[in-house]
Amino acid sequence: YDLLAEELKYFNLSTSRSFGKFNIYTTLYKYTEFTQTLAFSYSGQNLTFRIGLGYNYYGSNIAERFYKRDIDLSFPLHCFVVKLTYQQQYIGNALSLNKFLFSVEIGKFPGSDLKIEGDFLNDILSVMGNREPMPI
Repeated sequence: YDLLAEELKYFNLSTSRSFGKFNIYTTLYKYTEFTQTLAFSYSGQNLTFRIGLGYNYYGSNIAERFYKRDIDLSFPLHCFVVKLTYQQQYIGNALSLNKFLFSVEIGKFPGSDLKIEGDFLNDILSVMGNREPMPI
């Protein structure tokens, strides 16, 4: 709360719930506007699937209010983890992010920098964090 401006500047509230292999996660926050993210995921032994949505409470129609969408699918493949990700985000009516990532990580170190990613919508190849145009 900003006492000088007499307004709420930042607010964050998160909650999650698990139902066996299914998870639901939501965050309500305010930074200039109230927005909410909602994610659903399924984690099995050989597969993890997650879908996320971002919702802005301000906008002229319902379609404009869903400003962010992402889908993740990952599965182990011997000693590697293969991950497919699609991300799309709007700022106002303009598409600001639209990419599809394919990454391969060493299975023993998930989330490590030892990975290869391909952004096929923007033709960028990332090997261990070094981003370069994709070879023709």
